[in-house]
Amino acid sequence: MKILLLFMVLQTLFSQNAKINVLTPTKRETIRYMRETYTEIAMLTKQTPVKIEVAGPTWIKVNTRIPWHTDMQDEQTYTFIIQEDSLRETIFKKKTYRSKVIFGKNNRPYGESRYSLINVPEGKHTYTFFFWSAKPETILLDFSFASPNLWTDIIPSSYTSTLTVVGEEERQTYYSLSKDNPVEIKVASPVNIKVLSRLNFDKTMNGRYGFTIVVKENDKELRKVSFVTEKSEVYEYENRKDSSPSKENRFFLWFARGNHTLTF
Repeated sequence: MKILLLFMVLQTLFSQNAKINVLTPTKRETIRYMRETYTEIAMLTKQTPVKIEVAGPTWIKVNTRIPWHTDMQDEQTYTFIIQEDSLRETIFKKKTYRSKVIFGKNNRPYGESRYSLINVPEGKHTYTFFFWSAKPETILLDFSFASPNLWTDIIPSSYTSTLTVVGEEERQTYYSLSKDNPVEIKVASPVNIKVLSRLNFDKTMNGRYGFTIVVKENDKELRKVSFVTEKSEVYEYENRKDSSPSKENRFFLWFARGNHTLTF
């Protein structure tokens, strides 16, 4: 029996109430999520950069996606530049796939959303977005303030293999865990760790199954958690049809001080 693990650590971001002002006359495109909720997002092209103004300190989340044409390959990349106060420039390159839940007018398809975070320092600042490359030559931008809490992935210091789980515009890499192949992570405190787990279902498995995860440090058992789960109806493996992931289960670990090496 194989278990899949994904580790995340909580980072605290400071955010304040403010407004993001789009300064340039920008074309906007209407899209809808799950064919119900409509929203307008800005269009970035070679001829039309997008400029915004915001007061910090805060964090901005920039969601980007591209229109999808029938002749496009399964995987696409696009690149754009963010210029801060006409001084510092940062290049962002994103990889995307056709979305299964986002549509435009006349059921026009789009790529999956990808986001970038901007740390806005104190005071008023402008950010200009420039097109670099994409097929087609349009990138759609949507701006919002970042959540005060951000979970970021932890890459294990020791693991055997990975499996990519996809669904609902998400793509996550899980680390395989079995009785003979533990997974190890290293963290520095203070730290709050979220552990996401799924059970691997092969074709012979139906119904509900239970599994247990033991967390050890220096061969001492710190935590034992058990779950009962069933096959996910939403998520599947990327490029693998002989098995399926279960629904997600999670638990948390908190350490107030010290450096820790944890074995699962």
